[in-house]
Amino acid sequence: AIFLHHLVRALKPKGRLAVLEWEKHQHADGPPVADRLSPDELIADAQAAGLRLERRRELNAHQYLCVFMRASHE
Repeated sequence: AIFLHHLVRALKPKGRLAVLEWEKHQHADGPPVADRLSPDELIADAQAAGLRLERRRELNAHQYLCVFMRASHE
């Protein structure tokens, strides 16, 4: 996910990036399933971009939220 690499460069040292995503299963609302990321896919992409997962929360049966920070920030 190239956009994550661009966002990491713009993220302040103690900044956070929140990503709201649809679960990767068929539902009438939201984008096509092929355009959705599973939590594992999103986290792997974020880690490859230099981010680490700070927290993950299920919002409802169809959406989840992941909050990331720079991997180098302690």
